[in-house]
Amino acid sequence: MTFSAAAELTGGTLHGMDGVFSGVRIDSRAVQRGELFVAIRGDRLDGHDFVADAADRGAAGALVARRTDADISQVAVADTTVALGRLALDWRRAFDIPVIGITGSNGKTTVTAMVREILSVSGHPLAPRESYNNQWGVPLTLLELTGGHTHAVIEMGMNHAGEIDRLTRIAAPTVALVNNAVAAHLEGLGSMERVAEAKGEIFNGLGPDGVAVLNRDDPNFGLWQALAGERRILTFGLKNDADFRGLDVEFTPAGSRLSVRGPAGDAEITLAVPGRHNVMNALAAMAACHAVGTDPDDLSAGLAAFTGIPGRLRRLSAAGGATLVDDSFNANPGSVAAAIDFLSSQPGRRILVLGAMAELGHSAEEHHAAMGSYASRGGIDRLLVLNDGDNPDLAGYRRGYGGCTEVFPDVPSLVASLASEDRPGNIILVKGSKSSRMGRVVQALAAGGEPGGASC
Repeated sequence: MTFSAAAELTGGTLHGMDGVFSGVRIDSRAVQRGELFVAIRGDRLDGHDFVADAADRGAAGALVARRTDADISQVAVADTTVALGRLALDWRRAFDIPVIGITGSNGKTTVTAMVREILSVSGHPLAPRESYNNQWGVPLTLLELTGGHTHAVIEMGMNHAGEIDRLTRIAAPTVALVNNAVAAHLEGLGSMERVAEAKGEIFNGLGPDGVAVLNRDDPNFGLWQALAGERRILTFGLKNDADFRGLDVEFTPAGSRLSVRGPAGDAEITLAVPGRHNVMNALAAMAACHAVGTDPDDLSAGLAAFTGIPGRLRRLSAAGGATLVDDSFNANPGSVAAAIDFLSSQPGRRILVLGAMAELGHSAEEHHAAMGSYASRGGIDRLLVLNDGDNPDLAGYRRGYGGCTEVFPDVPSLVASLASEDRPGNIILVKGSKSSRMGRVVQALAAGGEPGGASC
């Protein structure tokens, strides 16, 4: 694309010579020669301060909200984030391929990775790097589309109303999947009803010939069914009659086995990732891939090859021989409950290490108390809480689990208290929201008590 074309698409003004750019970056450190650098103003850093650095690294030009002194062609626009989305939408329209959009409170990244694995059996799908699911990640992913891609898989996250609406209108999915809705982002949305409605915004970008993929077991199924309107609907679930229904689920220490009754007949599925929630994630992935015409044999083969994602119920070994389960990527009440369900099903002494669950608003302490109570009912032998931010909401864990809840002000003291538990036969699960940086605990336990400097 040329700078002049980018200016026309975004309603901007080109300052400097016209030219061609071969890719788009928002991190000046990652810029490759010939690419366009988009200057994003964030909470801590302003990309406009790094335009000159991008130029030194070989950027062909920059997309800016205010001109800088850098010796480089610049397209000036009112809002670089909005302009980035317009560039991505125009680029996406050039490709007539199936695009699967995925959202939900829990499991988005896992379902996205499962779909990618299935589609990779016979195709070459584009999928996001890590959790590229926000107002910058979705456009950047779409801008990586090439003629060699057979499908695109786009994850869409949010923490306020209207965000999914913007993302789905950029991605223009041909299949839109809502995995679930649980108590998450209540700080920005206020109620569970609004959370479910915000997830349903994904259908705003789905064309009339598109397919909506819905969780038949979720209490919000009826709402999403109504929002999908006259579009074709595929469902998945365990409890209720669904197009893709899991039957005879057998949980194993390393994963699960189940039969799936689907439109093409029954299939036997083996998963190398544990937990009931991952069974649901797999059913969601199967339904989404079926919607784009994937061969039934590829569904089984792709899921069998899926080995999980770092930070999501990944089995490791602690230094002393205990089983260490890294579930530190993120947390909300639904995912914490799923982690407790998994831990409760395991043999041996079961130790749970929790950090804060973020963005729960005024009911945050109540949600922490509910999870403490759930852990107690689940037979968790020991609950340890990291509260190095002096967060009063974490008192809820003690209220729910009981007086034996152990709260620590830092990682070293928490890890030291686990020294006697680090032995074969015990299992330690670590979980918390991203802001809790519970990966530090995982690193310390794996290293024998020395916390690492960076979070997973």
